[in-house]
Amino acid sequence: TATPDYNNPGLVSCLLKHLGLVELPGLEIKQLGCGAIYGLDLASRIIASRQATCVLVVCVDLLSRYFGDRDRIGELASPQAHAAFQNFGDAAVACIVSGTLDPKSPSGFRLEAAQMRAVAEVESCLRCNLPSAKRFPQRIALEDVRAERHLPELFVERAHEETGRNMGMAISNFLSEQRLEPSDLKCILHNQLCAGLSELWAPELGVPVYDIFPRFGYVGAPGTLLSLLEVEQQGKLVRGDRVLLVGQSSGRHYAFQVLRKL
Repeated sequence: TATPDYNNPGLVSCLLKHLGLVELPGLEIKQLGCGAIYGLDLASRIIASRQATCVLVVCVDLLSRYFGDRDRIGELASPQAHAAFQNFGDAAVACIVSGTLDPKSPSGFRLEAAQMRAVAEVESCLRCNLPSAKRFPQRIALEDVRAERHLPELFVERAHEETGRNMGMAISNFLSEQRLEPSDLKCILHNQLCAGLSELWAPELGVPVYDIFPRFGYVGAPGTLLSLLEVEQQGKLVRGDRVLLVGQSSGRHYAFQVLRKL
């Protein structure tokens, strides 16, 4: 699966052609920052139903279409983000979901729960009709990003305080429904729409939030998977640890996923 770009149809077809996987079915998911979690959840369901034994999940955010000068994107992104930009056109993270744990690989997670929440109606949640591209039909300048004008209108219209309050409530409700306490989580991994947003809801939960924004800047939808990859590679998780993946889109759509380290 490739996410999220609702402005660039055909991304999956191009990706499969590049990989030489002409016959492999591909599915585009269009829930913005929630796309990575949908991809992992869908992959696990495909494997559980024995339709496949291994699924490649690719999360891509096409940031370059908003910038007139590619070189200046370096002022917002790290060298790692630049590497992704060179390989995929922008920022991208990929992972493999398998029905059997490879004994050669030290990493492995079990999907325990996943859910999508929307403050808006379901239809508007599934079909975003106010993408940032409508506000900036040409190119977004660096100053627009620094002023957070690159984000969808729905996000900008809402005060950060309200966004933080909604996020905290949504996470608490999700954990309660799964009969989990915040203390059951090792950390929260978030796709980080902008710097400092998690500070509005994280203190109330009392769970560490792994923030990739200072190093990577705004990488969009791949941020959730990128956080998981970094936490795993740094050896911060041990067997039995639970992490909560949080995806956010437009300040009113949330996706949650609980993973447990095997």
